[in-house]
Order: sequence, then structure tokens, then C-alpha cells
Amino acid sequence: MHWVCVSSIGCTPGIVKLYDSLYHDIIEEEVTEQVKSLMADSYIGLVNVPVQQQLNGSDCGVFAVAFSTSLVYGFHPQDYTFDIPNMRPHLCQCLRMGELTMFPTI
Repeated sequence: MHWVCVSSIGCTPGIVKLYDSLYHDIIEEEVTEQVKSLMADSYIGLVNVPVQQQLNGSDCGVFAVAFSTSLVYGFHPQDYTFDIPNMRPHLCQCLRMGELTMFPTI
């Protein structure tokens, strides 16, 4: 019931980065188990990257998409502070246009 972004972009083999807008060590443990399952014997470790935190219990999905979009465009999500009130409208507009673009920042 919680969305996160995981990526191996820019990582050494076997390492995966976790971008979690509602960080909690229990969630990290669950994600670790899921990533281990996906990577099997090639898994070495999970690195938690400190990113902007959501202010409620329902924005994890839009943050996960914003973090993923940043990575696709070659940017580091931890370097940005997203404009929370405009994130959902931006995502809706992207879906209507059929193209994900960088999320608005402040």
C-alpha cells in the first residue's frame, strides 16, 4: 500500500538505490526483501537516498513517479524540492499529453 522508487541507475552491480518519500525502516526492510527477490544472487545491498518527504499519507505514488521521472531525465531526485500542490495536476497533464516531463519544483 506504499509506493517507492528503486533504481540501479549509476550504481555498481548488485546495488540498488531507494527513493522513499515516507521513509521508515520497516518499509526499507520490506523493499529490501522485494529487491532481493527480483535480483536473486546478484543482490548486494540497498542504499537509502534521502529525498523530499511527503506531508500526508497519500502522496507516495506521485512522489515515486516524480523521482522516477527525474532519473529518466538524468537528474538526482535528492537535489530537488517538488512543488507539492502542483504535483498531481502536473501528473494529470502528463497523462493527458502522453508524455512525462519534469515535475514542478520550488
